[in-house]
Amino acid sequence: MKLTAHQIIDETVTYYHKFPRSLNGERKVANETGDILCLYNGLNGEKCAYARCCTPDSEFEEGKSATCQPKAKLLPQYEGHSLSFWSGIQALHDTNKYWDGNRLTEEGIKKVEYLKSHY
Repeated sequence: MKLTAHQIIDETVTYYHKFPRSLNGERKVANETGDILCLYNGLNGEKCAYARCCTPDSEFEEGKSATCQPKAKLLPQYEGHSLSFWSGIQALHDTNKYWDGNRLTEEGIKKVEYLKSHY
């Protein structure tokens, strides 16, 4: 069964309420806004928002956006959504101001509402 955009958004938030975002390890890199860029597959088994929706044999090149991963393949239930949708999901994961530990901040809630209004 293919998941709707709203289902994926809700599932992503629920997932990160239970499991840490993939931001830890020595390979942390801050972008120009000070946010920590994710690792597709973290050093302790964490997964970023895009990688967790891909097949186990997917390969990722760190430092490239989720939409520029030719060796990554979405699981069937996640297929059919635009690249801009996946960029938004990944931004929700990557942006520190959207999270306080494993809970959404006020800004994170606004980001979720924005994503749901656009997808």
